[in-house]
Amino acid sequence: MGYHRYSNRRAITVRKKTDIAEGSLSDIATKQDVSLAEAFAGAKRIILLDVSGSMMSDDVQDKEGYWISRHDAAEEQVRRLQREYQGSVALFCFADHIVFCPDGVPNRLNSGTAMAAALRYIKAADDMGIGIDLITDGGTTDGESETLEQANRFTTPINCIYIGPEGDPAQRFLATLARVSGGKYVKTEEVGVFYEEEKQLLLTG
Repeated sequence: MGYHRYSNRRAITVRKKTDIAEGSLSDIATKQDVSLAEAFAGAKRIILLDVSGSMMSDDVQDKEGYWISRHDAAEEQVRRLQREYQGSVALFCFADHIVFCPDGVPNRLNSGTAMAAALRYIKAADDMGIGIDLITDGGTTDGESETLEQANRFTTPINCIYIGPEGDPAQRFLATLARVSGGKYVKTEEVGVFYEEEKQLLLTG
């Protein structure tokens, strides 16, 4: 089983540096001839996506039966969301640090999961009429108490979507983080797959 699984991996697509996802903020800014700030003003949700080292795990099976990484699965879903809900998603990616990804293509930062630092970074967007969805497969590496303290400072609820394996202690922590901030906690049915959950948040928020 293990040999079949990992010998049936799909090759990772090599992206160009100029890659811009359809419907991303950069794409909208170009098409509408507006500034990136103006495009951001039209976004409905911030997706705070975990791109740490654990996202390299090859435990997601695509429609063709190939095993792909959580990184690859996440990128496919983020691109699909932006295509279908153009200009609605402001993508931020985090690991040991956080980056704004207006081109709509998740950075593969790997390393740790500095969740508290990521929340501090996006605090400037709090209470600005834009939803916040944290999507992660693991717990924080910069302290649960510090991360919960940061979450408690938000006026905007932080929805937490867990995409990891069943039984991980991160599940309980993320449920607490969502509760502290007044958000929703969602556990996906498949590891690394969050499209339907994020779609519902976009439609209802």
